[in-house]
Amino acid sequence: MVTELSIYRNDRGELFFRLSPTQGRTGSYRVQAESEHHLERWLAANGFRPVMQDRAGD
Repeated sequence: MVTELSIYRNDRGELFFRLSPTQGRTGSYRVQAESEHHLERWLAANGFRPVMQDRAGD
């Protein structure tokens, strides 16, 4: 089984681990959204940016 894990960080240094298109967690709470769009909006509103950009094709 393969699970994709994306890591985000905000300006305060808090990490968010994205476990699927609609859910993830920080060190202290979980987030589950109705859709991928809702989670993307939540991440942006809370200052989370990807730690590494996708390198597909390198």
